[in-house]
Amino acid sequence: MKTILFFMVMLLMNQVTYCQGNLKESIDRLANQYVSEKSNRALVIGLINKEGDVFYAYGETEKGNGIKADQASLFEIGEVSSIFTTSLLSVLASENSLDLNDPVQNYFPGHVNIPVYTEIICEPIEKPHYSTETPIHTAYYCFVDPSYHPKQMLLCDLGTNTSGLPPYPSKVDSRQKEVNAYSNFSLSALYEFLNKYQTSYPTGLHYDFSPLGIAMLGNGLAWKYNKEYEKLLREKLLDPLQMQNTFLDKPANNSTTFLQGHDKKGNKVVAGAFGSLSPALGLHSNAIDLAAFLRVNLNLTKSSIQLPVANTANPRVTITDNKKFQGSYAGLGWTISPIPGNATVRMTWQQGKTYGFAAYIGFIGEQQQGVVILSNSVSDLDKIGQEILLLMSVQKTNASQQTIKH
Repeated sequence: MKTILFFMVMLLMNQVTYCQGNLKESIDRLANQYVSEKSNRALVIGLINKEGDVFYAYGETEKGNGIKADQASLFEIGEVSSIFTTSLLSVLASENSLDLNDPVQNYFPGHVNIPVYTEIICEPIEKPHYSTETPIHTAYYCFVDPSYHPKQMLLCDLGTNTSGLPPYPSKVDSRQKEVNAYSNFSLSALYEFLNKYQTSYPTGLHYDFSPLGIAMLGNGLAWKYNKEYEKLLREKLLDPLQMQNTFLDKPANNSTTFLQGHDKKGNKVVAGAFGSLSPALGLHSNAIDLAAFLRVNLNLTKSSIQLPVANTANPRVTITDNKKFQGSYAGLGWTISPIPGNATVRMTWQQGKTYGFAAYIGFIGEQQQGVVILSNSVSDLDKIGQEILLLMSVQKTNASQQTIKH
């Protein structure tokens, strides 16, 4: 009996090791393909589960220098910054110092008018009876629908990206056009934009990821609590989670390696600067800190703010009008999507890019595992991230099935 039991245990261990080997080989293949692209440089991947964190490094920080990045290296994380702003919102709500359904207007000075969607009716103008001319075009008279009751924009609308606001405050795409296009977009410039802007969609209905909306959220919280955004973020979120290497501006005494970014052609670019859009785009971090953040989301690390942080991943809005995210849900800052080939398992994720960096963070809550990917090149990481999550999910499922069999 002992011999049979020993054989069964050894067989299970070999199968689990085989699965782990396959996972590492698959990750190596994906990563090496990424860094082999002419314009791409360093890549750091972190795997997070209840057994611990494992980090892998690929490529070079600069072409030909032979130096790899590591889990302590600092990267710009772009739109991944947004999940820290929404986590801050959730933590403050858990303290009962605000409500997710508070009007955004209450979080800005009185001279700033938060845009409100207005329903417009247009009717053709009848041709005057004395006119003998045949009009070439029908003229219309447009007016505000008197029966329409505008819905105020709420904090949760900003957090779920259903505010009706555009992604950016102008037609300039800050990631692809002029470098640091919004570096001088001050708080005053944000206020001026809001006073002039008219939303094109009803608030709370249309999903469109908006760094502008997340930035409004961060700046609004800072104004309401009379603190700088970064100080409020550190006090309520970063310090409680012991995330000492996540910040807007690099501290003078920080000795951690801050990497050089590269554009789509592999050229060096200046450090990103985003002005008042920083709460959505401007954070720096490393794989260690992002792994720690995931561990709290996965309930693998105990924290006094674990529950409000994890609550940001609750599905709040069904995304129905965006083909790219069909079948997905919006959380507070997160996108929740079905795993390809297994609609019953969901991955929660966010990606980010700046002028010279890319980032991806994602996890599968029910399986308590996640992935962090960082690069000092601007190429997309979402496909790699989603494929790694799928591989991790398959490995987890196979290991569970083998345990049941034996």
